[in-house]
Amino acid sequence: MPTDMWGYAFDSRFSLAEMVASLKEGGTWLWQFRDSTWFGDYLVTRPIGGCRVRIHESKDTIVGGGRFRATLELLPNADTLRADFDTAVRQVLQRLGGEELVACEPFD
Repeated sequence: MPTDMWGYAFDSRFSLAEMVASLKEGGTWLWQFRDSTWFGDYLVTRPIGGCRVRIHESKDTIVGGGRFRATLELLPNADTLRADFDTAVRQVLQRLGGEELVACEPFD
């Protein structure tokens, strides 16, 4: 069974650096700021076994969304259900100003 991936576009008044500082201060998940020649700067966490979240800043506004894209990944053997993981991530994104989350293609 393949990895289940989905995404949300959202806007935030925070930069990626400000987001990671806020997430480290007010949450229980371990977030890391990463840079990549291929992907650009992004945030990543693996909060639960078999799960990963990445947040990328887009160069352009994503249609119907904002300038950020969150990609959620759930392995077949994950320690949680998709609905529970999705709810937890949406709550985190709302703390970052992502009040209006718009479903979008995951960043791959």
